[in-house]
Amino acid sequence: MIAHAGVTERQYLGRLQALVASQRLRSRAIGSAADWAMESLVISNAAMLPQRGDADEAYYRKHISTVDERLALGGVRLAALVNRSLSSRIR
Repeated sequence: MIAHAGVTERQYLGRLQALVASQRLRSRAIGSAADWAMESLVISNAAMLPQRGDADEAYYRKHISTVDERLALGGVRLAALVNRSLSSRIR
């Protein structure tokens, strides 16, 4: 995806960080891993290719914003989980 976007890893990370801020994704870090999996299942079903479907440029353009949001949100959720785990061990 990074190569397809024609940016560096650092630039792509910057895009994801901007997405976290603009979409206020930190407020969506709540819930359990099971909640997040079910959320992702619903989203992935909407993007499912038909049998022998082609993940062509049109498919990419249609779904890349969702992929970027899921990556950014996954990072936020993972960070929150790690922070909770570490803070509970310090107490």
